Amino acid sequence: MGRYRKAEYYDKAFQLEKYNCHYSDTVYYEMWKKVISYIDHSDVILEIGCGTGQFAEMLFTHLDYHSYIGIDFSKVAIQKAIERNGQRFFLHDARKSFDSNYNTVICLETLEHIDNDIIVLKNLKSGTKFIGSVPIGNDPAHVRVFLTPESIIERYGTLLDIEEIILFDDIKKHLFKATVK
Repeated sequence: MGRYRKAEYYDKAFQLEKYNCHYSDTVYYEMWKKVISYIDHSDVILEIGCGTGQFAEMLFTHLDYHSYIGIDFSKVAIQKAIERNGQRFFLHDARKSFDSNYNTVICLETLEHIDNDIIVLKNLKSGTKFIGSVPIGNDPAHVRVFLTPESIIERYGTLLDIEEIILFDDIKKHLFKATVK
């Protein structure tokens, strides 16, 4: 298991090509298509850990979607997301509450990086739709791993009513859909 990394670590990481390529060229493309299938046009989305805006670009392209705000604590990620998609992205630490009118949270490949991930979920409004993904494998920047669906339920089950967990075995990710309790 890795350790918590500060924003500067991700500022460097987000310079890599894999975070700057077209969304259809990412390893997440098939999983992101499933995420999009969970989204209704009435959803007002807050994406926590939006990175360089690749998923947002896919969302805007496939659904012509505009009720969206993305946050990340990496200045480089936010800069790149704005360049890619426009002014819907804000520099913000997800461990601090975020005042926004949202009813859906998307949090992909983010919770495993946050030392106090529980506070992130506690800051969310009850009744909010939550779509998240976490990796099965380890990484130097992961503060926890989720080897099984049960480990997700064990960690987040008191805060989220988890409705579905799907394994994307080819990329070693669990995607889950839930409602904030």
